[in-house]
Amino acid sequence: MRTPEKIAGQLSGNYANYIKQKRMEDVGHFLQNYVVDGGGVAQDPTYNNRIVAEEIVVSLNGDVMRRDGQWFMTKFPLTTWYLDFHKDGDWNWSTSHPSGTVGTDYLTIATVTTNGLGNVAAITDTRGHVGGFRLKDYYGLEGYATVEEMEETVIDTQYISLRIDQTRKNLSQQTYNSKVPSVPARHYNYLQSLTTSQLNGAKRMSTDGSSTELWYPDGDGYYGYIWTRDVAMMIDSRLDYFTANQILGVYNYIATRVNLSTFEVPDHIAQNGTVYWTPGLDNDWGSRAPVDGNAFLVDIAWQHYRKTGIPFIFESHKDFLKDLLELGIPYNPVTGCVQISDASPFVGFGFMDVVKPTGDVLFPSVLAYNAYNQMADMAYAAKDFDVALWALDRAATVQQGVQATLWHYATPSSGDYTGLVGFFKAASLKCSGQDDLWGSALAVWTGLASEEQAYAISKNFASNYSDGDAGFHQSGGIRHVLKSQDYAPGTNVWEAYFNPYTYGEYQNGGFWPTPLPWVCYALSLFKPDYAKALMDAALLKIKGDSPNGPYEWWNGAGKGAAKYVTSATHPYMIVSKDFAGWSQKVTTGATTIPTGTTTDITITFPDSYDSEVLQVTAQIITTTGVALHFFAVRIGTINLGSVLLHLNNDGAATEYGAVIEVTVVGR
Repeated sequence: MRTPEKIAGQLSGNYANYIKQKRMEDVGHFLQNYVVDGGGVAQDPTYNNRIVAEEIVVSLNGDVMRRDGQWFMTKFPLTTWYLDFHKDGDWNWSTSHPSGTVGTDYLTIATVTTNGLGNVAAITDTRGHVGGFRLKDYYGLEGYATVEEMEETVIDTQYISLRIDQTRKNLSQQTYNSKVPSVPARHYNYLQSLTTSQLNGAKRMSTDGSSTELWYPDGDGYYGYIWTRDVAMMIDSRLDYFTANQILGVYNYIATRVNLSTFEVPDHIAQNGTVYWTPGLDNDWGSRAPVDGNAFLVDIAWQHYRKTGIPFIFESHKDFLKDLLELGIPYNPVTGCVQISDASPFVGFGFMDVVKPTGDVLFPSVLAYNAYNQMADMAYAAKDFDVALWALDRAATVQQGVQATLWHYATPSSGDYTGLVGFFKAASLKCSGQDDLWGSALAVWTGLASEEQAYAISKNFASNYSDGDAGFHQSGGIRHVLKSQDYAPGTNVWEAYFNPYTYGEYQNGGFWPTPLPWVCYALSLFKPDYAKALMDAALLKIKGDSPNGPYEWWNGAGKGAAKYVTSATHPYMIVSKDFAGWSQKVTTGATTIPTGTTTDITITFPDSYDSEVLQVTAQIITTTGVALHFFAVRIGTINLGSVLLHLNNDGAATEYGAVIEVTVVGR
């Protein structure tokens, strides 16, 4: 709080100043306790139970004060909250106004009501007029002063900045090497080498005259086309591999073939430029092109910006990118979710292209939410604040619709996981009885899930983790649906299909490594050791399937396409470059070490494959008999998953009952 300074000469007896003040009083009034500027309140675009107040300047009780913007959380359902500004110079957020007199001790800023979930239901602006001077015709003296209204659009860049900061945090989570506890350096090097060789093996040159470098989904050419979602996901997960020109070439190769009447994006394209609009054995799965291509094409544009730091594609194709999201994707006008007609269904996500969910559908909704955020990020970088605000608002609409419409509370399978657990349903009509594990994990990864929902999803994954392939995972591969939720156990996982495939294969019960980063990240919120174990299992499987792996999916002896690129690049996304390493303490049983002798013991450690041991330390924590006078440890043979230690007793007496705590540190 600071003392206000008087305007120089304002109260002097100078006649000229008096005339100026008098003429102002003839036409209006100065306010004394009011909001000078700012203080606007809006719902946080990321969390349904938070509001964001912008920076505020007030005149109150003879003082002028400024306070930074801040967010506030609603905590109780069906409650009215009051945001006020106190004369002490700070915000007051409570279910009641502060003590004192309104207009003297505090100013009202906003009233917020919550719904039955404790989320924001309505925000009422109670600031009154903002600014310190009002013309007299505001007070019923029409004709005393003339007001000419001017049409002007004012963009509150500070408000957008507050929202874009959270958006960028969500987007930054999606960069490779950013998730889950560190794994050994050798595994990072292995996966980097593997993904590079897989990408090199999948690369082709177009024959349409454009000489564009393209990437097939697999190295053997089983899927002999460029598939929009696959190449986008490759760029996402190995951005360091691709050059800016290669990304731009892929974008142009797809964008120039978009249907400009419907803004449908090709499902896959041949090397010679021939377009295939839908997947399927006869290119006939769905009534139109899969809707995920629209979001993935925006994603490729954003990855180019991420690579170069320049929103070049956005600045060149802004209206086209907007049309992809607005005209090319059908939304439910009530909920805001991506909608697939039950009467005329189409594919929502290519890794579920045999599945036929309808109504409000989860996975393409999460993709659309993320694409709007990517649009906002590019627009903000280009200083196009109109589009940035539009994209942020559209992302918030989709997010709120998904959170409210598709959330499914579940009963914990174990008493250790009491409290809220849940997943998002795959859809609101067909397939509404199956929770979408991939989509739920992606909702956590992208920030669409609320904090409460993200933690509930993490707990739900953790509570089903010990079930193994009877639950959702096998050798690090992830099923689409919990086995307990199969629509027809032993026959069909999903309620509706374009083509069901054999039970236990492909999207009818196969285990896939592609969603591994999303699931590992979701798991790590509650059980990081489970996330690490899941990653370890996938690495063992990928290494064990060399040289033909990693496969597209697996289930026991069954497997999909060989050398499947995202099966390698997506696990790479969660391998940390920060090799903090792992450590484990092992306590031995009672060990007898005669004086002047060396006793060998073998210590096993958690990374049971190809790990480096950097340091071994040991100490006696309890003894029986004569105390050990001198104790030394030397590292012997290092095997896969274990290290041989030589314990040397150079003391004067035999140690009959040494209990040794050994710490092994490695990478």
